[in-house]
Amino acid sequence: MIETELPTEIVRDHLANIEALNRDVVQAFGRYDAARRDAANKKKEYDELSKQLQFLISEGPDPQIPLPFAEGVTGEVGGTTEDPNTQRRATPLRDALGLTANQLERLEGSGILTVGDLEESIADVDGGAWGLPRRSVESIRTKLEKWEHA
Repeated sequence: MIETELPTEIVRDHLANIEALNRDVVQAFGRYDAARRDAANKKKEYDELSKQLQFLISEGPDPQIPLPFAEGVTGEVGGTTEDPNTQRRATPLRDALGLTANQLERLEGSGILTVGDLEESIADVDGGAWGLPRRSVESIRTKLEKWEHA
């Protein structure tokens, strides 16, 4: 009869190699998982800073720059009064319609930062847009109409 069992020392060495490699795999996964969490946090930081930059760019220079007018003169530039419609259209979406965080994120990500931007864009929309479903777009349209007539 031929003996088919491996010597005990060979089996022990094999099991020791498996245990050592398993330890390495577990440690590598821990490092990978930590790096993945760190990358997710960095992505959130990047997204937030990017939103702030987009908002700052769309906001333009501070419209309340002090001008050398005599005290008591307000609302006039060169003898004309600023159009209230222009002011309304320049209102940031964040301050106007009471949109959800997701709706704001999708709109801002599409470059729609003011009420005027939204008015121009939504006129051409029939159904879903900006990565939002039809129902959400209709909700935005309704909020815009209510805000315009308030």
